[in-house]
Amino acid sequence: MRTTYLAIATLTAALCLSGTVRAQDCGPVSDEANVLHGTLQATPLIDQGADVHAVSIQFLSKYGVRLADAEDAYEKACPNWRAPNGQRKANLIVIMIAPSSKLKNIFLGSSYNGMFANSEEIDSLYSKAANSYFRSGAYMDGINAAIRDLNGKVVAYHDQQKHPVQSEAPKAAETVLLWLIGLVAGFLILFLILRWRAKRREETEATEAAQQAAIRARNSATEAYRAVPKDNPSYTGLSARYADMSNSIKSDPTTDGLSANTYAGIAVDWKELERAINRAIEPKLGPIPVSTTGTRSRYGAEAARIRGDYGPPRRTAPPPTPTPVTPTPATTVVVQQGGSGNDLTTGILLGEELSDNRRSYREPDYPREEPREAPSRDDSSSSGSDSSWSSSSDDSSSSDSDSSFGGSDSGSSGGDSSW
Repeated sequence: MRTTYLAIATLTAALCLSGTVRAQDCGPVSDEANVLHGTLQATPLIDQGADVHAVSIQFLSKYGVRLADAEDAYEKACPNWRAPNGQRKANLIVIMIAPSSKLKNIFLGSSYNGMFANSEEIDSLYSKAANSYFRSGAYMDGINAAIRDLNGKVVAYHDQQKHPVQSEAPKAAETVLLWLIGLVAGFLILFLILRWRAKRREETEATEAAQQAAIRARNSATEAYRAVPKDNPSYTGLSARYADMSNSIKSDPTTDGLSANTYAGIAVDWKELERAINRAIEPKLGPIPVSTTGTRSRYGAEAARIRGDYGPPRRTAPPPTPTPVTPTPATTVVVQQGGSGNDLTTGILLGEELSDNRRSYREPDYPREEPREAPSRDDSSSSGSDSSWSSSSDDSSSSDSDSSFGGSDSGSSGGDSSW
């Protein structure tokens, strides 16, 4: 009898112990390890459109070696965790913990792919929020703390998507670019101003030079006109033309404010008048010699020549009379050669030595030899050109962090971390 009661008690205890191992739950909370006591406070995340689930794993070996294996098994067993294409739901958030293995992880759908730069950021957020609670056994409190921090991250992420905020680096780059554009624009404006001033200065100098040239042309024509004799047949026409130009403002080079082209035109008109005066004088006088002392002496000399103002011709000394050469009497010298034969007598006439004081010597006029021209070098001769030469000689990394996607999802997750 006692044996029967003992068997019944043992069976009852086994049944009770087996009742503590819970099956998978596809709802908001799946507490296999029976450690999630309290209420899941996921309302803020749910309001942001998230599907939040908290899971505790009692024996990780039942699923594999990582929490991602357990999450993948839940996705396969829970249709409400999957999208119509069989992948993890885009808004799914799974906060998982394995107390016996002291591992934790968060799994996110594809809607949150850009919220974290890498899996280390997910692990950091989870650890900072929940580790202190997990060490004291308050697992639900740790999960709720992680949900609060995660909610703040989700809110900021959604706000950034609605109102994109530029990072500091692009702002700094923009600032530098704007400064560079401003400096370039400033230098360009300064260059244009300096160039404009230089051009104005060049135009002013060119105008002044043209005005001075026109004044010189007028003065030269005036001197030429004054040298024309009044009995010249062209004097009347030249006088009328000269008077018209002298009394015309358009031909006055002393007028300020005109352009360089206008002064150049005035100079041309006065030069044409001077050429007309020269043509009127040259038929009578012949070509007018060019004076080396300036136009004033040239026309003054011509006027004196025309009017006959030169005085009587200057007397010049007569050429010297050549001294006549007086012949010197010859002297006869007789030389007699002795011998047995005939005597040979030779007469030699010797002239007396001429001295410089008895006669004048005149250098004969030899014909001068014209200098020979050097033979011209053939311009078509060729020469080697300089040449130069140069010589040339032939001369993706992997990590051990559990950051893979859970199951066949397209989302992100952190790595399994302990506390």
